[in-house]
Amino acid sequence: NARARAETATNDAMRGRLLAKLGRRADAFRSLDRAVDVYRGLSAANPDNVELPVAIALALIERADSSMALSRQAMARPGDRAAATRDYTEAMAILTALRDNGEIEGTDVDTLEATRKKLTELQNALAQQQSFAAEVEARLNAKLAEAESLRSFDAALADQLAREQAALAAWVRGLQEAAERQRQADAAAAARAAAAN
Repeated sequence: NARARAETATNDAMRGRLLAKLGRRADAFRSLDRAVDVYRGLSAANPDNVELPVAIALALIERADSSMALSRQAMARPGDRAAATRDYTEAMAILTALRDNGEIEGTDVDTLEATRKKLTELQNALAQQQSFAAEVEARLNAKLAEAESLRSFDAALADQLAREQAALAAWVRGLQEAAERQRQADAAAAARAAAAN
C-alpha cells in the first residue's frame, strides 16, 4: 500500500539523518537512499499527487543535511559537500517548479527558502576557503622571496624557510585542488538539476 510505503520512507529519512549525526555513514545513507528511492517510485506511479514530489524534495534535503553533518566529522570524505550541493540543488529545483506552478505554498515555500539559504551558505564557505588559500599562497610567495634574499647571509636559515614554505605550498595546492573539485561537482549538480526540470 502506498501510504505504508510513504510512512516507511519518512521513517527511513529521519533514521538516516540520526544515524549520520552518530557518524554511521553506511547505515545513514542506506536509509536515506531508500527513502528517496521509495518516494521517487511512488511519485512516478502517482504523477498527479503533488505531495510526493514535495516528499522527494524533503528526503533529498534530509540526505543533504546528513552529508553536511558528516562533512564536519572526523571521518569526513571529500565528496560530502558535493553530495550535499547535488541534493540541495535538486530539492530546490523540485520545489521551485512546484511553487512556480502554484502547487505549493506556506511551509513548503519556507522550506524552499531555507534550502536556498543552506546552499548559499555552503557555496559561500567554499568561496571563503578559496580566498583563504589564495591569501596563504600570496604569503607563501613573499616568504619564499624572503628566504631567497637571506641565502647570501645565512644559507641554512634560507634552506629551512624554503623547506617550510614548500610544505605549506603543498598544503595550499591540496586546498585549491579540493576547492576546484568542489566547484566542478557543484556545477555538475546544478546542470543535472536543471536538466531534470
